[in-house]
Amino acid sequence: MRRAKILCVMGVFIVLVVSGFAREFSNYTIETFVTQSQLETLSGITGATAMGIAVDTDGSIICFVDPSGTDGNLIDIAADGSSASVIAPETGTNSLDTGQATPTGDIDMSGLVVASDGTIYISEYDGDDDIIKVVPSPLAISNVAVIQGNVGIALDETNNRLFIPTEAAFGGDDDIKYFPLPSGPAQVAATTAQITGVTGASGVAVGHPVLKSDGKLLVRDEAYYGGYDGILGLTNPGPSPTVTIEYATGFFPDGAPGISDMTIDSENNLYIWNEYSAGSSRITIIRGSDNQVTEIPETEINSALGFSNLDPNSGCGLAVKLVDANTAILYFTNPSDAAGGGIYKITFTTSTEVHSWYLYN
Repeated sequence: MRRAKILCVMGVFIVLVVSGFAREFSNYTIETFVTQSQLETLSGITGATAMGIAVDTDGSIICFVDPSGTDGNLIDIAADGSSASVIAPETGTNSLDTGQATPTGDIDMSGLVVASDGTIYISEYDGDDDIIKVVPSPLAISNVAVIQGNVGIALDETNNRLFIPTEAAFGGDDDIKYFPLPSGPAQVAATTAQITGVTGASGVAVGHPVLKSDGKLLVRDEAYYGGYDGILGLTNPGPSPTVTIEYATGFFPDGAPGISDMTIDSENNLYIWNEYSAGSSRITIIRGSDNQVTEIPETEINSALGFSNLDPNSGCGLAVKLVDANTAILYFTNPSDAAGGGIYKITFTTSTEVHSWYLYN
């Protein structure tokens, strides 16, 4: 929204028209949202560890708590972290594993998304590799599909469908599948041949999908197993998409990204967990308006939070919330570190006004 400020300097009137803010990512604070101890209290589970997270429409945090060797819970944490409620247990009556085609008693998440009506969709890779639908109230859990080798999930509410990348390395076939909701057969959105035709690589490893506001689907593409990653863009994702390289390997500052997770906000700002190498990983933000890159090194995050290692859970360890025009919060997990079983956040604040000057005598 535009507003004006009128200044008078030595008899000359200056009108400053403020048209908005350019969201900044260079001003931030790193802090804990909930500690592991607090998460134990909130979830009612000893040894609770945050694995998958997503932001609900009301600003609360949907979190899959999955302690090692113990049944976990899917919980809803208040936006201020002060309270939580259990949505569904991992096993038992009305549990997440009843949404598996063949219940295994274990849920291993590869992706977690929340629809505008509060419905939760989970991609998981234990047993049959299932896509599970959770309606929180009244609680209803069902199996949407069995997608072998799923590596994340993205929701397209405009066209009422899910996107699920699959990898041969995990039992899939290196495709990006889309699945019409509420039910219907899995369909191929982009085949291996289409992707390799763009990358020029003989092998691909797609994963971690996010959907831009214009409907373009972005996916991590490893280009070849063991290689450095880029990001592909699928325009008109469906049976015959246009596949392009959105961000090539050389776009990233050190030219060697290892993309373990991505999330995106409504302004198309892209947040990436780049696992470059042990001790030198980072969170990379690509601003949607101009592709400006901001990087937060692992060493800085570890120092702020007392970690020795940073490794958000692949595919469901990042979630973002735009609080207002000046504030964005990136939430992340760190289950691989002994000190990192809770949920953590980076709060970005914007102060730079976009403006124009007009002089009047």
